[in-house]
Amino acid sequence: MKPRASFLLVRVRLQGWPVSLVVPVPLFVLEDALEAIALLFRVLGWAGVRPAGRWAAGLPADLWRHGAALPAALLRELRGQGRLTLAEVQDGATQVSVRLV
Repeated sequence: MKPRASFLLVRVRLQGWPVSLVVPVPLFVLEDALEAIALLFRVLGWAGVRPAGRWAAGLPADLWRHGAALPAALLRELRGQGRLTLAEVQDGATQVSVRLV
């Protein structure tokens, strides 16, 4: 069994910079936040609160309530893949890499 990925690591290397810019995004915090938002949407749906606006007029009541759990489920599955390189791009002297670690 692979260990789950904990961070999304974005590394940017620019020409002329002495060190590369590294941005770690904690995936476990993001997953918990998405699950909390999904739970909030579900509770609001049980209370009968619906989103207002033109974009929500054609949505079924269950879609916006249960559809909020999809981003958390996607992130959970992505973390389950373990260490993984999502992208490595080089354009001239600039290099960008996005990895799950």
